[in-house]
Amino acid sequence: MTVGVVIRMADAKQVVEREWQAYIQHDLDSLLEVYAEGAVLTVPDSPPAEGREAIGQVWKGFLDAFPDDSPTVERILVDGDTVIVEFRSDQTNSGPLLLPSGETLPATGRRIAFQGISISDVEDGRITRETFYWDSVLFATQLGLMPEEREGL
Repeated sequence: MTVGVVIRMADAKQVVEREWQAYIQHDLDSLLEVYAEGAVLTVPDSPPAEGREAIGQVWKGFLDAFPDDSPTVERILVDGDTVIVEFRSDQTNSGPLLLPSGETLPATGRRIAFQGISISDVEDGRITRETFYWDSVLFATQLGLMPEEREGL
């Protein structure tokens, strides 16, 4: 492994760490700075958001719906210019949430907790593609959008 590869890997990790720190601090401007102009963000149950403006709308929607969201990064793995983050989140839905159907869910006041991962591709110091994975059924159930599982069924 060459020194250049080690430096590039550290840079990719630092970019993603800056992204998470900006999100945790609810600093949307700093958050969007880490994305390339043509970046693509995919979160569960939503079409991909293409470009900084669309990505900003996604993150603003989450921060408005869950203003106390402060995810915990459990670990970060780096493979070249790809960074994988394992995280957990515990938050309250105290603002309106735009649903994939286009409808707006009024604040439920419900607490939700889940774990997930993100996979980010970094080029030239910016995120070019990022995909989040979490249990959508658990997320929707905790919000009251789906019935809870009943034991014995």
